[in-house]
Amino acid sequence: MEREKNKCRAWYEGDPILEEYHDNEWYKVNHDDNFQLEMLCLEGASVGLSWKTILHKRANYRAAFHDFQIDACSEMTDEELEILCWIQESYVIAVRYSVCARMHRQ
Repeated sequence: MEREKNKCRAWYEGDPILEEYHDNEWYKVNHDDNFQLEMLCLEGASVGLSWKTILHKRANYRAAFHDFQIDACSEMTDEELEILCWIQESYVIAVRYSVCARMHRQ
């Protein structure tokens, strides 16, 4: 059993961001609407990328999307969305149709 437990930890051990996510969020039930929006957006951004990459940019996503406050996100202007579409990848991973799709589905 200990060997199985260590295998599970291998993907995040030594990375404080992944450890925090694993210990406090992964596989935990959370019914908060803002958290659900955040997870939906991050999952959408992660297509084809590692979850590690996304979690390391999570603070940038929170800043870009008003800390995933649904009311604030729903009031984002086309200009704000356009800026997000052109932000460099070092800040958030923004693909034009992905950003716009997230906001129009709210």
